[in-house]
Amino acid sequence: MTRHELRWSGYGGQGIVTMGLVFGRAAVMEAQWDAVMTEAYGPEITGGWSRADLVMSSDTVEYPLVTRPEALVVMSQDGLARFTDEVRDDGLILGEIDLVKCDDPRYHPVRALSLAEELGKRVVANSIMIGALAAALPILPLEYVRTELLAGVPPKTVELNEKAFEEGVAQGEAIRAKLEA
Repeated sequence: MTRHELRWSGYGGQGIVTMGLVFGRAAVMEAQWDAVMTEAYGPEITGGWSRADLVMSSDTVEYPLVTRPEALVVMSQDGLARFTDEVRDDGLILGEIDLVKCDDPRYHPVRALSLAEELGKRVVANSIMIGALAAALPILPLEYVRTELLAGVPPKTVELNEKAFEEGVAQGEAIRAKLEA
């Protein structure tokens, strides 16, 4: 049995839950695994804290809660502060370079927001982070994650989201190469 625990955290409106959903759908629809996602968020309508937890397994998920994530993706300093201590010692922390500062050796910055702006829409920053995580922590084949990401976006944004995903993949591959060196 292969069990993977992932967590995303940030603020409402950053696509935190969407990132978890994309990986969950890739696990279930493409890899034929079992997956359970939970989400939590603050009482604010937008802008409050947000968290998505995903447990994926090649077998039945018998315990659905994330206890020691192997990866944490953060889009806010608050998300880092809340969850860093829960990440496994050999885990991976990815954070948006302009929003998250960290000196933890597990931390790797990802340029998502400014790159999304350069691509034309800040909203695709989460597609960049999805690509970065998929490449840096290759649990699922990149094509599975890409397929489910693009299946969930409006048709007129497919090309933009694919470009954003590929930008994230390039950053994730650089992180992976650094980890393997």
